[in-house]
Order: sequence, then structure tokens, then C-alpha cells
Amino acid sequence: MDDKISTRHNALERMLIDENAEPTNLPLSLLEDITKCFSDDHQIGVGGFAVVYKGMVGNEAVAVKRLSTTFDMQENKFHKEVECLMKAKHKNIVRFLGYCSDTQGKIVDYEGKMVMADIRNWLLCFEYVPSGSLDKYITDASHGLGWKERYQIIKGICEGLCHLHEKRILHLDLKPANILIDDHMVPKIADFGLSRCLDKEQTRAITSNLCGSLGYLAPEFYSGHVSFASDIYSLGVIIVEILTGQKGYSEDDNVIDSWMIQLETSDQADTLLEQVKVCTKIGIECMDPNPKKRPAARHILDMIDKTESAAYSEETAISFPAKKRKKETAISSSSSHNPRVADAGVWDRVSGPACSDAEFQRAFHMSRATLHSLCHELVIAIAKDTTLCAAIPVHQHVGGDAAPAAMNGRRVWVRERSTEWWDRLSGLACPDAEFRQAFRMSRATFDAICDELGAAIAKEDTALRAAIPAQQRFAVCVWRLATGEPLREVSRRFGLGISTCYNIVLQVCAALTGVLMPKAIRLPLDSPEVTASRFEALSWIPGIVGAVCTDHIPIGPPKENVAEYYNRCLTERMNKASYSVALQAVVDADGTFTDVCIGLPGSLSDTAVFEQSALHARCEAGLFGDNQYWLVGGPRYPLKDWMLVPYAYQNLTWAPSTSVSRLRTELRGARYRGSRHGGASCSAAPSPSCQTFTT
Repeated sequence: MDDKISTRHNALERMLIDENAEPTNLPLSLLEDITKCFSDDHQIGVGGFAVVYKGMVGNEAVAVKRLSTTFDMQENKFHKEVECLMKAKHKNIVRFLGYCSDTQGKIVDYEGKMVMADIRNWLLCFEYVPSGSLDKYITDASHGLGWKERYQIIKGICEGLCHLHEKRILHLDLKPANILIDDHMVPKIADFGLSRCLDKEQTRAITSNLCGSLGYLAPEFYSGHVSFASDIYSLGVIIVEILTGQKGYSEDDNVIDSWMIQLETSDQADTLLEQVKVCTKIGIECMDPNPKKRPAARHILDMIDKTESAAYSEETAISFPAKKRKKETAISSSSSHNPRVADAGVWDRVSGPACSDAEFQRAFHMSRATLHSLCHELVIAIAKDTTLCAAIPVHQHVGGDAAPAAMNGRRVWVRERSTEWWDRLSGLACPDAEFRQAFRMSRATFDAICDELGAAIAKEDTALRAAIPAQQRFAVCVWRLATGEPLREVSRRFGLGISTCYNIVLQVCAALTGVLMPKAIRLPLDSPEVTASRFEALSWIPGIVGAVCTDHIPIGPPKENVAEYYNRCLTERMNKASYSVALQAVVDADGTFTDVCIGLPGSLSDTAVFEQSALHARCEAGLFGDNQYWLVGGPRYPLKDWMLVPYAYQNLTWAPSTSVSRLRTELRGARYRGSRHGGASCSAAPSPSCQTFTT
């Protein structure tokens, strides 16, 4: 018996070595032996229909999938799955090694009687992929895998799915958990438990069993109709998830913007960004609700291949003149033959007047006069070469003799960008109405803010380029925040780099909160009676110096502490998982912000946000002195000596209805509009208009 098992071990081990070996029938005893009788120690995965075990064959590992005995599978269904697996041979599909269909008689207790029952064992054997499934590698663009790895994974999945469809196989459960990643980051499609093999002329099938993974199922799946387009829909969800770290539809501009920031410093930024655009387009097209509008797997591969062909042509066209210029401007590259001129100290000595002509000749294989003449001619030629971008030469002065940039091979390249739009708006000829429409403020207000922030946001000129003026930096930030325009468009509009615009927005926002906010947003502690009189004119209630309310700003899923930012109310309203940060603000009777607290997690209640804010701590410490003045909030705020809230009861009598707590305040923006009614049943301070403010 041991000899037979050893022989079968050797046969399976040879299959692992020979990639062309055909899958074969494997005895149950062999699979039991390599998995130690399917011990829990060898278990590596559990699914809805099967348990997966790791088996050891010599020094090699395999994966053995044991179908559950509770899974309603007929013999012919098992044969169909084996048939699909034997057809699927591709580098991006997990290799199928063999199968086992075994029936054993076993005495079992049935209704109090011991009877002989047939126990069926269905098992499948695959190559072992050690690096886990794709869902472990999915993150947003800011961390995790780089773009090149993600692109190769997307391409590999597309190639594997295309092979399945060409073999007339529907996968029907395509998701990141069913895509394994090997040690070389090559994706391999796995788990064909729900797959279907279609006839040659058949393009769709009807199923009565709704199985699969929510979020990846095509809409038509719920009506029982499946086709190749159903797999394409799942592919689209996976591609978008690889791009963004999130399931579901994403705006292509947002996806591209996030990757622009990551790829800006790459030498192949344009090529890689084009790949991002193509993959984003493919992902969105694949998720079209209409199956007929989704691209076929072969068409998707053609789109990817065209992108790579175009990238190769572009790289060839651009890199050749660059290499040519490098040869022209680096005559001193001959230093590779003479290591003595590799460092700057040697260059200073060799290029100086004290260096003998013989030593100079040995170093550069030409006379000093010839080298100077060549450098002079090449600098002129380079200055005329503006096909791709303008060059700024950096001259090196040695011993009073100006050596051109060609001598040390260093130049700075600056891409030419149009600033026509900004020049027109910032010019004196621009009408004030057009300026106000663009930046939501008058030119005088704009200039006043720039004067306040100037020292914090202004930069100094460098030897290579002039600094971006403070006015332009502030305009970039205001435009980005006010319009939400993608960074790519902001870059084109202002004639600046994408990463430059991104950094400007962060820097100006920091200056606004650090410099301007303490000056502009302050509680009226110097003259509270003035603010109180204005509130009293609105509501007949004395002593009110501020109205406080909390709103929520939607955000994407955070990288850490996701549960803390989960917003249940917003999720129910949007019908999808939503996250937010809390914005608590206080306004005076004119609608002017006097205190702001922003950034606490969206899962907190209004009371929790209020109690964790600096305002609460200051008020508890006696901000309003002897309690002659109060803040007023909504019913979700706590009642304090310095905080007034409405009664929570309905149908109040005249006395409490005209009391202080009748004042209701809802802050939704910067404007605080009011109306006033006469008589005993005077109304509360009315609701303001709705706006959202972000920093």
C-alpha cells in the first residue's frame, strides 16, 4: 500500500514539474495522505461550498478543494466543473492538476436504524499560490501597490478572463477573493464552482440558483439571465476597486487626479497616466447596466494593447532626441575612460589654466581650443531646440572663464504652460463683475486677504525660476475649493504643474487656519451686548450671543479608523456606505462665523462633538463670566448654565412657548435669515439657507 502511495506521489510531483501534463484522476487515498486526512492544521480556506486544504507533495505544495457534502451537486454538475477546469489552461488561471470522485459505503444511524449509506467525495486539486488573494492588496492610490504592479494585475485578469470566454466558459463569481496572486505579482483566476460551459453557438444561459457575491453581480443576474457580459460587469467592479480601493462607480476625473499626484515625479508620467485613463474608461464601460453596451473581453485586451503600442511609439519618439542631446551636451562623458575627471575637484583642476595642455588632451582626447569651440557650437544648437520644451542652461564659471552648461552636462527643463486665463483675470482691465463671479469675492476683499496671508504663503525666487506670486497662489486655492474642479483642469487654467497646485492648496489652507482664522473668527467677548441686542431684535430673547449647530461633510473612506467616521444617517439617505467629518459652528445674529470646530469623526452625535470641542471647555471654564450671556442650540444639545435649548414637548402653553428655550436654531451655512411675528405665539429664529463650507 505504501509503495502505491509513493508511486502516486511521484506521479503528482512530476505533474508539478511538467507544465504541459494533463489533469488526471487522483485517488482519494493520495489526497488524504498529502493533507494528513484533511486535518485542521492543513486547512487554508473555507467557502460557501467547499473547504480548501494545503497538501505537501515532496517539497512542493498543492491546494486540495473538498466540496461540502451539504452542497446540492449532482454527478453531472461535478463533471461539468471538471470539464471547464480542463479547458482552462492559461498563465492567468490557477492550474488544475486533477480530480477525485469517490463513493464509499458507510454505516450510519437513520431514524433509529443502522443503514448502509453511500458517502460521495468530490475533490479538486490545484497548484498552490502562496501570496494570497487580490483583496489583500487593494488600497487607494496613496499607498499599497504602485501603478505598474496594479496595471499588470489588471492586464493579467483581462487576459485570463478572455481565455475563459474564448473557451466558452462563464466564471459567474469573479471577485478579488477569487483572484490569487503569486510571488511575482501575477494574477490567477480561481474558484470555478459556479462556472458554466456554453455550447459553441450559445451566448447566454438561464439560472434558477442565485449564487455569487453581492457587489460584483451584474444586474441581469437577479433575473436569472447570465452571459459573458455578466463576467465583464464583475471585471469592471474589480478594475475600479484596484484603481481606487473602493467598490462601485467612481468619477473618472477623481480617479485620474489621485493617480496624477502619485505619478507626477515619474520619468514615464505621461505614459503611465494614459494607462490609468484607459483602465478607468474600461472599468466604467464594463459596469454599464445594459449588458449589450459592455465591451467584450477581446475588445478590452485590444484597448490595452493599443495603449502599450502608443506608449512605445511615444517613448521612442521622445527618448531619441533626449539621448542625442545628452551625447551632444556631455562631451565630458569620455571621463568614463578616465575616472580621474569623475568628481568636481578633478574637473576644477583639469579645466583651470594651471592644467597643462598635455594633461587636458589625455583627459578629453582633444585640445582645449577644440573642446571650447565644440561647446560653443553645441550650446547654440541646444538653445534652438524647443520642440519639446525650453532649456535653461546652467553655466559654470571656472577661473574667470565662463564654461557653458555643456561642459558639466547639467540643464534644467521647464515645460511651457499658458497662463492666459489667469493673466486676464488678474489684470486691471478685467471687470469687477467677472472677477467676483470667478472668485466669489470682490477684488478689494481678494487683495486684502492676500495682504494678510502674504508672509505665510509667499515664496522667494530661486536661481532657476521666479516664485509664484502670493495672489496667484491664493487664487489657485480659492478656485479649487469653490468649484471642485479636478487638479488637471486647475493646472491648465493657471499654467502650473499638477503637484504644484496640490501643494499650493494645502499650504494656503494651512495659512488660512493658522493666520487668518484667529483674526476673523472670534466670539464677541469684547462687546457681547451689541451681539445680544441684535439677537433680541430678531427673537425678543435677551442675552443671546451665538447660535450653535453641527453639520456633516461627506468624505471618502479614511485609511484608518473607518468605523469612527461611518455616518449611519448619511448611509441610509445615500443608500450606500458613507463617511463624514463633523463641522460645528457658531454664528452671530448677522450670520458671521464666530467659532468653528471641524474634523471630529462623523459617527459622533452632536452632543459628543460639542463636548469634545474647545468651545465647550472654554465655556465650562467660565467664558461668559456670571452667565449674563448664553449660546443657543437645537434639541440635541445639552442644557447648560450657558447653553439654552428648546423644550422637547409639544402643544406648550403660552408661558413656556414664549420662553427662552422656544428659540430654535439650525445652522446650515453662513447666512442667518430671520422673520418676526407679533402676539404671544411669536416664532423662533428661522432656519438659514443651506451651504456647505470646507477647509
